[in-house]
Amino acid sequence: MNAGRLIRSRSTWLLLVGLVPVIAAGTLAHINDFDGLYGQDAFAYYRYAVDDLRAQLYPPPPFFWPPGYPLLTLLMTLFVGITPLAGQWVSLMCGGLTVAFTGLLTREVWHSNDNSAHIAALIAGLTMAFTGQLWQSSAVIMADTLSLAA
Repeated sequence: MNAGRLIRSRSTWLLLVGLVPVIAAGTLAHINDFDGLYGQDAFAYYRYAVDDLRAQLYPPPPFFWPPGYPLLTLLMTLFVGITPLAGQWVSLMCGGLTVAFTGLLTREVWHSNDNSAHIAALIAGLTMAFTGQLWQSSAVIMADTLSLAA
């Protein structure tokens, strides 16, 4: 197997590990009919995305948080409709990306020519994938997982 193919396959493993919080948190939210709206912050993000931003996209209306997460939620409404599921999908996808990015960052800073950097990356990704707080944040309509992924 050539080196490029090996690297791509190892990156693919990190993306697959990133599906753990997406599937787990998404399944738990679905089973419990949880729409992601928990606490006043989640309602504020959702209202800003589907009401304020839809009414006036440019320039974005005043908001007490950066508009990145609400903008992604607004874009997701194009695919799933105007429903809290749009914001929840953004959080779930960013939770999965957080796992993959953690592994990639670990591999980048490991500074090793052998397989230990790839093993460390997989361990870091798995550790992040099975963190309860990430699962919780991935199911709620808030910018926490987007911030982690960034």
